[in-house]
Amino acid sequence: WSLTANGLANRYFYDQAGRHAKVYLELIGDGRIYEALELHVTKSGRQIAGTDLAAYYMSKTGMESEGIVQIVNSKATREIERLGKDATWSLLSGVEVQQGSESQAIAVRMANDLEPESIATVTLKRNFFKDSEGRPVAWWQIERVTFDDPTQPKNPAMP
Repeated sequence: WSLTANGLANRYFYDQAGRHAKVYLELIGDGRIYEALELHVTKSGRQIAGTDLAAYYMSKTGMESEGIVQIVNSKATREIERLGKDATWSLLSGVEVQQGSESQAIAVRMANDLEPESIATVTLKRNFFKDSEGRPVAWWQIERVTFDDPTQPKNPAMP
């Protein structure tokens, strides 16, 4: 039973991670990069509704600014922008779930309908904490996005 329960839990996590990855990919494809940047920070670090996110992120300096520039100018972000808002993203497969005491790292492979061979691997972090009433809550945060290198042979372990 343990193996079945673990398999079902992972399937649930892959499905949930795929939904959150899709939102992120669609935000970038739609040119809403500052909204997508919000998904890279923890829930408590996100800005309140109505904040001018462009001004907020443009005002960053030092290490924070460097991190933002890395994300905005990354090869993956440029590829997502190139595919644009017409790309419809869907979960292709789960890759792995890594359990931690306060979080989980979940990687999923996402395909799009415009260029199905252009596969994105999105790694998300699921942070656990308790709400004001002590109930367990989990929030998703984007860790990184990479695209398969079409010049490299495919890993037979990956579908």
